[in-house]
Order: sequence, then structure tokens, then C-alpha cells
Amino acid sequence: MSRHTPRHTPRRPAFRKLTLAVAAAALLLTAPAPAPAAAAPKAVSTLQSASIRFHTEDEDKDGDTRVTITVRDHNHTVVAEQSGDLGQWDEGEDSPEIGLVVRAASPLPDLSGGTVHIRIDPVGHDTWSFTFRATMNYSGGEGVTVNRTQRITLSQDNRDADTVI
Repeated sequence: MSRHTPRHTPRRPAFRKLTLAVAAAALLLTAPAPAPAAAAPKAVSTLQSASIRFHTEDEDKDGDTRVTITVRDHNHTVVAEQSGDLGQWDEGEDSPEIGLVVRAASPLPDLSGGTVHIRIDPVGHDTWSFTFRATMNYSGGEGVTVNRTQRITLSQDNRDADTVI
């Protein structure tokens, strides 16, 4: 009787490498896909400059009447302002373009719901009736214009007026 003994064949190194490569590929195929890169947030435009021009109606502004212009955003933050006598403006006359000093680089969305506040402080008696156009320019090239076409009349007895943006 002959005895048959099974031969043991050692595994070859190439077979091991192939097995490892197949296992690695299987892991890659079952691994979750990487999340897409988040888009960079869009830069928000901020206030860069502001100006205002008045049109005097039928009541002139005396040369010594102080005018204060204050632009506030909806958070009540003063974003631009100017104050001074600014000269005399006769009936039917336009003021020069008056630059406002930017106090806060407020983001464009915050301007909506804000106000343009006009105050006069006359020396003695003065009544001034006017309309105005205020312009705010933003870093992204956008602009906001407030055209107040309804007459405002201010005097020593009624010094303040607000226009909502």
C-alpha cells in the first residue's frame, strides 16, 4: 500500500500582493465619497462713500443755519454723517453735492430699513423747505439712492425729519 502524503505548497509572494491589492480596492469602493468642497462665502459689500444733494423749494435756508445729516442702518448704527452751516440756499436752488463722512463700513443688507435723518439748528428764525437725493456707494460696485421727492419743511419749531431707506 502506498501512502500518499499531500504536498504542502507555500503561498507565493505575488499571490499575497494580489490579495492585498484586491482588499484595498474593495475598501476604496465601499468607503464614503469625500464631501464636495464648500463654496467660499460671497464677500458682502460694505459702505465706501456717501453724499447728498438738496433742492430748496419755496423757503430758503439761511447761511448760518446748521444742517446735520445722519445715515443710520437698520441696527441704528451711524454709518455716515455730515454737519455744518453749508451755505445759503435760495428758493429753487440745488445745493452742491455734499460728501458724508463714512463712520461704519456697514454691509449693504443692513441699510434696508435704515434712515436718512436731517436736522437743522437755525440762529434765530429760519424755515427751510426742500427735497433731497442721497447716494450710498458700496465696495462691490452697488449703489443705493434715496430720492425724497415729497417736500420736507423744517424750522426752529420743527427741527428734525427722517426718511426711511
